Amino acid sequence: MDAVAEAAPTPDPSEPSTPYSRWADIFARAHNDTQSIAVALEVVDAIREEEGTDPPPVTHEVDRILAIVARLFDMPVKRLRERSRRQDVTSARYVAAMLLRRRRWTTTKLGHYFGLDHSTIVYGLQKVANTHHLLIAAAKVEHLLRMEVEGASVIPARAKGRCSR
Repeated sequence: MDAVAEAAPTPDPSEPSTPYSRWADIFARAHNDTQSIAVALEVVDAIREEEGTDPPPVTHEVDRILAIVARLFDMPVKRLRERSRRQDVTSARYVAAMLLRRRRWTTTKLGHYFGLDHSTIVYGLQKVANTHHLLIAAAKVEHLLRMEVEGASVIPARAKGRCSR
């Protein structure tokens, strides 16, 4: 066969370029060059990893967890994902990480989500497990999440005593 006939089709410039079509084009070119699906998938994975374009999905449950944790610790939700070493922020972040870990998130995925190294996440999970008031805060959030599933609006009102120390 002619080499031109075997080449992957070039995308039409009039078509909108979506992330999916970009990855499909990369896969098609790699598969055409190697004639191996496994190698083409490795190429796509390597490019995605290098570009860092595979963020963890944010679900409605994640939003609910972060909203309840932030309210419990008396801070805005956006502070949980900001770079901060303040004890109140890190404690709230670690409680949220523990709740997401219980939902089968990996420490690497948690690290990407919170902008931290996975070893920092491991340290935070250990800190929550070994700190009484943080365990109680995690249990409160779990309880409030269960209540929300049952139909009650549960984002707690601002309390006089915050959950930080």
